[in-house]
Amino acid sequence: MLKFAWALILVTSVANAQEDAKPLPDIEASLAMEKQQYLAGEPIMLIFKARYTGDAILVDLSESDPYGPCSHFQISVLPDAKSREPKSGPPCEALVWPMFVSCLTGGIGLPPGEEVQRHIVLNHFHDFTQPGFYTVKAKRYLSCARNWGKQNQPTGWVAGTFTFTVVAPNSPDDVRESFAPYVAALSSGSFWQKQEAAEAISSVAAPFLEPYLLQMLSIPTFEYTAIQGLRRLNSATGRVALFELLTRDQSFRAKQEFALRALRDSGDASYGPKLLGLMDTRKDEHERAELLEVAARLDPKSVDAIVRQLLKSPQAANRESGATALAATEQPTALPILVSMLGDPSPEVRRTAAQGLVSLTRARPPSALENSMAPTLADVRFWTAWLRANPQLPIHLRRECPQATEW
Repeated sequence: MLKFAWALILVTSVANAQEDAKPLPDIEASLAMEKQQYLAGEPIMLIFKARYTGDAILVDLSESDPYGPCSHFQISVLPDAKSREPKSGPPCEALVWPMFVSCLTGGIGLPPGEEVQRHIVLNHFHDFTQPGFYTVKAKRYLSCARNWGKQNQPTGWVAGTFTFTVVAPNSPDDVRESFAPYVAALSSGSFWQKQEAAEAISSVAAPFLEPYLLQMLSIPTFEYTAIQGLRRLNSATGRVALFELLTRDQSFRAKQEFALRALRDSGDASYGPKLLGLMDTRKDEHERAELLEVAARLDPKSVDAIVRQLLKSPQAANRESGATALAATEQPTALPILVSMLGDPSPEVRRTAAQGLVSLTRARPPSALENSMAPTLADVRFWTAWLRANPQLPIHLRRECPQATEW
């Protein structure tokens, strides 16, 4: 069994195509762009091919980092490292970023002499809406699954640098036509063709793709991909579908949490009260806290009374939930309240309040909050001094940082 991992770097400059490889025994692999010219708004595909040349009966291929992490590719976007920072305000480096890891399960049976081909939709990782020349630097790691996680294991890779052009379409119909093969494959292709079609359809915020995203949302295999596409499109019909998904089960599953994040990013304040109503039907405290946090982000006024009640609760878990929701309102008036909560008897509440302060100001306190430490006396002094020095209570939103928009 073989495992593969990606490392892609995208830069907006012209370079000559270069190939580099360290082969793994009995595996031939290559990378190539699907074509050399694309329309702005159509899926841009990188193609990975692998062929097994050994004599074993069957080789199972799967996708993963050879040394443990289960994300099947890692991506950096260039050309300018400054693009990782906001256009104004303090740098984002003070923020603690959660790591979302996506695992692939199963394998691809590859008999001797058989080739596997996979399309990687680059639109998920970079904005190609501007016409011009682009260069993709890609590296795909190869390793045997039986050695997964072991040190000093035999590994290989295939890499290349590829240039292509993005041009403006003559009409919107040109972009619609470019999706025709993926729309057809979504209903009649093989499993992998359907999967790649779903990835392509979800990669671009085009209104004519909405019916297919809604269709995908009803298919368990494609639910997560559909949610990602609906989040990009952010249409009224899509938001209704996402909210209905939240109400479909008695308790949250991963897909509901994914849909809730998409609603959070929609900015539609009308869903604040709706989420509070849904919160009243839930018994699980974690789910209630998640719904309250997103409602607070969308419509701060709708949660005011609930947050005040939670902050006065004798239960530490309630005060922690209140602190999270208070920070989610992204209101300047939250800052002095969060500073006062640094004196809470519960270390969890103190840590939540401190993390809320960092997320709203991007200020860097003395303690290492990234190590989940509760704030220290030095932190309390830091934030007290910060309030005195900033009576205007400036807010620098977390969403202004590029990392906050990544899925």
